[in-house]
Amino acid sequence: MKTKKLAPIHPGEILREDFMKPHGLPFWKQVLRWIAVLPGAFLAALVLGFLTNLLLMGGAAFAVGSAHPDEQSWLLYVLRGIAVSVICSVSFVWCGATIAPCRKTAVAIGLAVLVCALAGYGGFLCIAEHRWTALSVCPFLAGAAIYAAGMVAKKEVTV
Repeated sequence: MKTKKLAPIHPGEILREDFMKPHGLPFWKQVLRWIAVLPGAFLAALVLGFLTNLLLMGGAAFAVGSAHPDEQSWLLYVLRGIAVSVICSVSFVWCGATIAPCRKTAVAIGLAVLVCALAGYGGFLCIAEHRWTALSVCPFLAGAAIYAAGMVAKKEVTV
């Protein structure tokens, strides 16, 4: 029995048919959104982390009497680091998944893996430099990213 050979299909055609057409946006808009996922997520994490740090530093200055880290208690320093890390990692994953035009769960999981890898590398550097208070932030950074990816995957957060 002879089988009929199909004409070769260009990979770009497969990408267009499977990923781009079903979502209703023009091709160029979807490409721009895919390009903007990582920079947009990074910018959101940077802005929210800066604002959180600024607000908590002001609160620490009010509670302790100074915003300088040497004059703060180590507990306030660590708690501020944990809060900023959690806000940064959640906003990085959630905003990246929001920007993506499709495959939001896969994008959220990929960004969470990236955050976990960076947290592991940061933990390694903290151990190498004997910065034990900074090391306490790394598990919260990774855990918050995994939690945000889970929220996106479960559709608890409308994306």
